[in-house]
Amino acid sequence: MNAFNPAAATLSEKSLSNLRFDESRLISETDALFKGKATDFFSTYLNLSQLHERLKSRDMEIGCRTVHQIGSLLLKQAYDHQKQGYFLYREAAETLADCMEIVGRKGVAREVLAMLTHALGVTSGDAHRAVAGALGSLPLSISGPELDESASQRVPAVQYGKLLQQVGLEKGSVPDIVGRSLVIRYPRSGHILVLKMARRGDTHQDLQRESDWMGYLSGRKHAFVRRFDIPEPIKIAKKHVFRLTDIPSTCLPAMALHPERYAIGFRTVDAYFDYPNESCPEKRLGNVMFQEVMCRNAWILGRLASMGIVHDALIPLFHNRTQRGRRDDQGAYEWVRAGRLDRWLYSCEHPNIGVSGVRDFEHLVAFDGKNQYLYRSIGKHFISMLLVTGSYFRKKDLNLIGMDAGGQPADFRSLFEKEVLEKTVCGIFRSYYEGFTGTHFREGMPFDSDTLIERMIEEMGVDRYMEERVRVADQQAMTDKAFRSFLADRGVEAGKIDSFERGLNDIVIHSGPHLGAFNAPISLPELIESVASMAALCVSGKYWCERYGEE
Repeated sequence: MNAFNPAAATLSEKSLSNLRFDESRLISETDALFKGKATDFFSTYLNLSQLHERLKSRDMEIGCRTVHQIGSLLLKQAYDHQKQGYFLYREAAETLADCMEIVGRKGVAREVLAMLTHALGVTSGDAHRAVAGALGSLPLSISGPELDESASQRVPAVQYGKLLQQVGLEKGSVPDIVGRSLVIRYPRSGHILVLKMARRGDTHQDLQRESDWMGYLSGRKHAFVRRFDIPEPIKIAKKHVFRLTDIPSTCLPAMALHPERYAIGFRTVDAYFDYPNESCPEKRLGNVMFQEVMCRNAWILGRLASMGIVHDALIPLFHNRTQRGRRDDQGAYEWVRAGRLDRWLYSCEHPNIGVSGVRDFEHLVAFDGKNQYLYRSIGKHFISMLLVTGSYFRKKDLNLIGMDAGGQPADFRSLFEKEVLEKTVCGIFRSYYEGFTGTHFREGMPFDSDTLIERMIEEMGVDRYMEERVRVADQQAMTDKAFRSFLADRGVEAGKIDSFERGLNDIVIHSGPHLGAFNAPISLPELIESVASMAALCVSGKYWCERYGEE
């Protein structure tokens, strides 16, 4: 097990004897709160809540002995059998976190942080969730930039050929198609021009925002000491957003594009569309290069987050993407709930990280100061990058998905290289931490890395969960054409599609691999706990640097 050193994190007798104030008057009071109540859940919870309220009202001070008493509630995990045990653990963890902020004495704050980080490394389940959430809620002085959102209503029109001439390309240059973008290569330069089209339902302000982020970050290249190729937006008639009036025929599916053909253009390196987990043998990265790309992108994401800029969609993450149209949360995955993760390998197909760095700036969001959002966003970054890491090994052979000839989950674990996986996962955490806090993480991993890696290989290497249940309500929300397209997209054979009658009964199809059975928890809970630890330590590390100016 590669985790925190308990000797470095636990409270020592020496620290208790070197208190900077007289805590003797509090000892009998706090002893009364906890003594004899170890098995009385409700009494302990009420007494702890009372102590917390007095702390917040500055009616009492908490010293190291009380920190130890409260921390023992977390370390012992004596209330795991209680249905509402999480709420007691949360009260204990938040009391300690508030103590660190309110008491204001560095010695006590250091003991609190030691207790919470130690608990983070040795607890599990509800206690671990509570500790990670409390550390992740520590206040930071990060605020995102305010971009000028007043996009001009006047959008100039330009012909495709004339646009190419304005940017130094041949008028008749034939574009490649990548998603909804036209990609034209500058001869012998290592650069490309990307013309990104608006989708149906988008606005030209959506495209403008992406160009604004490019301009903002281009002016702050000095903030990135690792390679990050920030695209350079182009202007047509002094505007970043324009209408492309004559897209070459057969280029893009017209039905998917905005009828006004809004677009933006930007110059970037030809590695912009080179993904770290390429399946094409000619473009696939070697192990060393893969680790470098993943760790560098982790550092960039951490650095952006420290600037108050969060990338909100590294990969599409869903609990159930079929329910996007009829749920308020659009079926989006909330990792703190540890539910089943829908079509994880499919989600990793085109990540917004690559050889050139972070990409798709349309998904950048200015942090609004709510720390739980930042904690959850950092965790979302980690879970996305660890999934992409797992997909790197699976995409060595994309023909290996699903069941074997006997209808049993096939075993693809041999595709994984344990040492490479472990180095990449640990490197991602350390790099992100460094980018976010500006300091190095000098302890062991905040999770059992051996167990995590073994479980990642076990769950990502065997496709046990292939089934998806398409509910009647979801079918009824589709047209017949959309229903057939939906089934085809999920791998249902053309001959079988006609056998399904829309809206009659729930339908079971094989659309995985998923991580977890339908409507069940994630089959890889170790991933969620590890991600929670990583995100919590990033926030608490940044907090300590800001508050006390040291690692």
